[in-house]
Amino acid sequence: MPALDSNKHGESWSEDEVGLVQEAPSGFRQGGKPTVCTRQRKIILAAFVGVFLLALLIFSFSSGDPAIEVHDATRPPAPAAFHPGDKFRVAFNVQLEPDKSGQFVVEVYPEWAPRGAKQFLLLAENQFWSQNRIFRVALDSQTGERFVSQFGISGDPALNSKYEKLTIEDDPAKESNVRGTVVFAATKSPNSRSTQIFINNKDNTFLDPDFPPVGRVILGMDVVDSFKQVDPDNFQQSRYENEGNDYPDSFGW
Repeated sequence: MPALDSNKHGESWSEDEVGLVQEAPSGFRQGGKPTVCTRQRKIILAAFVGVFLLALLIFSFSSGDPAIEVHDATRPPAPAAFHPGDKFRVAFNVQLEPDKSGQFVVEVYPEWAPRGAKQFLLLAENQFWSQNRIFRVALDSQTGERFVSQFGISGDPALNSKYEKLTIEDDPAKESNVRGTVVFAATKSPNSRSTQIFINNKDNTFLDPDFPPVGRVILGMDVVDSFKQVDPDNFQQSRYENEGNDYPDSFGW
């Protein structure tokens, strides 16, 4: 597990403080199954200045049939109100190869994009990303560098049908799309963010006006960088949405 660098607030986190309490079972396969296993939220208690409460949630992705509890997407439970300085974490276990797994941790900052942060929390709590595949690793057409890595289509078509209509209003852009930031994908239409997430593999500041980051990878960016490119000429996103994981499984992905 790579050492954790200091975050933007100058704090240094150990693996124990991040809360990595589970080994990767078999979450995302290459093409990758991002596996949400752990969430930490730090809340500043108004009555005790400087005292922090770390709330740990554990979400597990396995290669078997996941036990996913999903609330009615038309009436999602509202997350607790965020307060200034709040943040929470979700750790993703990734099955890179049959005998190789990895993990990356996302820290979400509601002050960056409040609506996006609430949506991220809702999806994590309902384990929407369980058994997802990392279906897109885009390359820069000029340099050949990794551009973004994307996931957020459920392996269960019924969940896609429920959540595709659960779009959220746009957030104003506050932070830049630098390497490691985590962002909701969207169409050209306003208020179109729903379940798909991408991670910036490089600085992509030209995305800033339309794609506000909600957080950043604070541990395991080397894992994100190791995702393999999916052949864009053969992969059909619409089939994945309608057929679930039966589609990628049909050609051994």
